[in-house]
Amino acid sequence: MGIRGKVLVSFTLFIFTPYIVLAGMVIGLFQHYIMQTLGQDTIGTLTAAASVIHRNIVERENDSMAIYYTGCIDYLEKNEKLTDQERQTLTGQLEAMKYANTGVLAAYIVTGTNTYHSGGDHSAVIASMKGKQDEILKAGGRCMWYTSNQYYRGPDKNLFIMARALNGKNRKNVGILYMLLSDRIVSDALGDLSEDYSTWYLTDSHGKILYASEPGHLGDSLNVDVIDPGKKQEYQTIQTEKGKEILASYNLMDVGWYSVCLIDSAIMDKKILLVLLPFFLVSLTYFGFMILMYHSMQRYIFNPLELLKKNMDDYAQGQLQNSEFQVEGIQEFESLSIHYNNMKLRIADLMAAYREEQEEKTKQQIKTLTSQLTPHFIYNALNTIKWLAVLNQQDQIQNLTESLISIFMNAAKVDDGKYKLQDELDLVKNYAVIQSARFMNFNLKLDVQEGVENLRVPKLLLQPMVENAIVHGLNRGKIRNTNIELHVWKDNHLHITLVDHGVGFDVEAWRRKPEKKSNHTNIGIHNIEEIIRLEFGDEYYMKIDSTPGKGTTVIYLLPAIPVDDAD
Repeated sequence: MGIRGKVLVSFTLFIFTPYIVLAGMVIGLFQHYIMQTLGQDTIGTLTAAASVIHRNIVERENDSMAIYYTGCIDYLEKNEKLTDQERQTLTGQLEAMKYANTGVLAAYIVTGTNTYHSGGDHSAVIASMKGKQDEILKAGGRCMWYTSNQYYRGPDKNLFIMARALNGKNRKNVGILYMLLSDRIVSDALGDLSEDYSTWYLTDSHGKILYASEPGHLGDSLNVDVIDPGKKQEYQTIQTEKGKEILASYNLMDVGWYSVCLIDSAIMDKKILLVLLPFFLVSLTYFGFMILMYHSMQRYIFNPLELLKKNMDDYAQGQLQNSEFQVEGIQEFESLSIHYNNMKLRIADLMAAYREEQEEKTKQQIKTLTSQLTPHFIYNALNTIKWLAVLNQQDQIQNLTESLISIFMNAAKVDDGKYKLQDELDLVKNYAVIQSARFMNFNLKLDVQEGVENLRVPKLLLQPMVENAIVHGLNRGKIRNTNIELHVWKDNHLHITLVDHGVGFDVEAWRRKPEKKSNHTNIGIHNIEEIIRLEFGDEYYMKIDSTPGKGTTVIYLLPAIPVDDAD
């Protein structure tokens, strides 16, 4: 008998006859899921409320950019005293930040010994922020968020403080902008959400309460250690002094705050019991019927479906090698399991073939791109040594020969994941020795942060761009007595900048040229861009910034991968 026959028999015998009475039992079965549903609904509400808070934060951060849009930043960048007109314009702009419905109480700009202010007097709060100035300046213009009760003991309500360092066109950290906001940015979202069984909070990353839907909690602490900081939203049952409570949280990752709802499970249990009490006696009477129905459904439907679902879920989550399974008892499920197992085998074969094909294509492409970068340089190096030999500069020829030997040794290395930044720096220094002897017009200046030498880089990442700076940037020796500067440092990524003070060029016009791939320099630049994209992905890059007559800056952004971890 197929699945339709089994279900029809089971429902005829165990559902239709006791239909009215079993309705109460169905409600009872859902009792176990009410709290979970409540938690999920709370997460939805919490997410919506947190989105409002986040939107308010983003809007205020966008408002702060008006200092740049209106040109007021140019006033602050000047070292001399502001004129009355400039001061009036700057103060007017601060005043404009307080337009209706923003919740902004005051705006301050602190620059050196000068303070420009609009709105209510909150100078005590601003004074309390002096200890955070280094942190704000270090953020480099990124908005930082604080509350007044973190650093200044104020009224019962928190003031929310947005601070950002202001950077001019030619000078960084020309001042700090402070915007003081009321708790409306939070209360508008959380103020009307309180229920008799739940309390809504906004806390900092350490659990200090910045806002609470119930009065009297401001400044207290909430245990946020149970919250996973890596999750955007989370729902869980926790043990507190009151007993078991449901904690729903939303992580405002931009500012390091948590939006939290705490639900008293005991109160909710009492409410549920009051609703379910009339059905309890009825459920006991028909418990026997439910056992028979459950046994039949479990055997013929639930177990096969759950087994099939588990295998599909495991497969969808990446467990591609889970073992084959076989459902017994019902013809449809047996057939479905066979087809599913065949499908997995076919997909596994196709994925393996595709993976091998893509890996081989990538390896060959990288080898091809890398091989295009070397012949032109070797020719120039040998040509330079030839002419130096003619001039009989023996010591210099020795140095050049040693440098060329080092370069050839570097060229012989295979880029197998063990090639590191120090190898590339050695190549660039030896290359510069040869080219300096050839053109005699520049010095190579290295500024390398300690600890970056062991980071993974593609082979011939820097040398082609140093060559471009010498040959084209310095106009083949026509620009004299200058430096080529190489700066290397890391934070979460590896940063490299290469600067020449040469003739510069129009980058956009260069990229639009149809013949851009026809010469060595363009091939080298194009290949470096392709190698970075193939090895590390689209988020990493090499960028060229140049202005005719003012030189060229090449900027690299790469992942900071130690050589030992590159594989």
